[in-house]
Amino acid sequence: MMAPLHASRHRDRDNDIPLESPPYTPRSRSDTEKDGRPDEVEDDDDGSDENALRPPRPVSLAISTHSMAKRPESLLHEACFLFVVSMAQFLGQTGLALSIITAHIIGRSWEHVSDGQLSWFAASFSLTNSTFILVAGRLGDLYGHRRLFIAGFFWYGLWSLLAGFSVYSTSTTFFICCRAFQGIGAGLVLPNAVAILGRTYPPGRRKELVFSLFGATAPAGFNVAGIFIALLAQRVWWPWSYWIMAIFCFSLAVAGIFVIPRALDPPPRRETLAKQGGRFDFIDRIDMPGAFFGITGLALINFAWNQAPIAGWSNPYVYVLLIVGFLFLAGFGVVESKAKFPLIPTSVFTGDLGWTLSCIAAGWASFGIGLYYYYQFMEVIKGDEPLLAVGKWAPAPIMGVIAGLTTAYLLSRVSPSVIMFMAMCGFLIAATLLATTPVDQTYWAQVFVMTLIYPFGMYVEEASHLSYPLKVMQNERTNLIS
Repeated sequence: MMAPLHASRHRDRDNDIPLESPPYTPRSRSDTEKDGRPDEVEDDDDGSDENALRPPRPVSLAISTHSMAKRPESLLHEACFLFVVSMAQFLGQTGLALSIITAHIIGRSWEHVSDGQLSWFAASFSLTNSTFILVAGRLGDLYGHRRLFIAGFFWYGLWSLLAGFSVYSTSTTFFICCRAFQGIGAGLVLPNAVAILGRTYPPGRRKELVFSLFGATAPAGFNVAGIFIALLAQRVWWPWSYWIMAIFCFSLAVAGIFVIPRALDPPPRRETLAKQGGRFDFIDRIDMPGAFFGITGLALINFAWNQAPIAGWSNPYVYVLLIVGFLFLAGFGVVESKAKFPLIPTSVFTGDLGWTLSCIAAGWASFGIGLYYYYQFMEVIKGDEPLLAVGKWAPAPIMGVIAGLTTAYLLSRVSPSVIMFMAMCGFLIAATLLATTPVDQTYWAQVFVMTLIYPFGMYVEEASHLSYPLKVMQNERTNLIS
């Protein structure tokens, strides 16, 4: 990452390091954790002597000057801290489960709801969730990951509350809008949760274990919450799922105020500006042109792909929006290559990290498609009730726990590329099993095996992709991992 312009004029001539960079003291992993507590500064320890001589990377002024926060003093405090932060992953997937598992029950609340409208119950959430993640991490860098994390849960809770009350509206439009605003809240929370953990734990086995557990909460959020969502929809009333979700989000926001270290908030504005050597334009710091092109491009592509099965590809506006979306993404690449503080530096898409991000995108796409069509297959074609369909997915969390523990063990012993390859094989096999399952076949032949393999791929990919980029990027681009 390029150093700031003003910093490049004041550099140490011997080491070519910006003068405002912190003093560099090489440390090994054993030295860092010999007293059972992480030190404030940690280097990239990959076991090589060359790494010990490497100077620290200059930190862009687009990223806040937060220092590493000490992890909570007591084990109880640390457990509460990890629980609250990990709920960002858990409730992100719960938000998806709210409409996928019980879509047909929710649709009965209004008249003449088409299958296309049902698909937007989940698609509207995913659209805003995936697009606003792009800028949420940068906002956290500028104004504090702790603040954005807490604000994101308050926002998530507010629109979950309103989504429940949308049952009294006359059409699905208000409900779909509430789902979209819910997705914004989930998008604000997740990248800042990753950054909070990244700045709290220095590199080491403890960090690998923490991120393995954090990654494991994503599939668990869909599976565990799905039981209660289906139960409430079938036996009580589906809005209660959203109202309970709102209560949970508000509770986590309040808990975050007390358990997340305040050191993760930026220093006072005057002090920050003094450290940075002056006031920088807000548009440059937030990368407003990049945010505009990136969010618009992703939103148009998402909309076109989701609307195509409803309107058909023969409808001109569908493929026109898709083409325009790709043009906006091309513009995003041009803008980012010239931006002072790019949201996504072009170097991210090169080398091993670029391949890793491609695998992450393919894995998440496969898992999302698999989940959606699993429930469509079981409920619409096989005729199962939502609760029974969730029950048939029950082996998934058990396999997920096994996969998470296995990955935590392998991370320090096997190359991340090998672990990622295992995850990609899991996605491929599971998708093939689901796509080739006959309607009249017994559950135990292919679907049961698929429920074991799909979560294995997801858990392994989650843990490995959260760990590997963190080793590469350290604290500078933690928000990009999400």
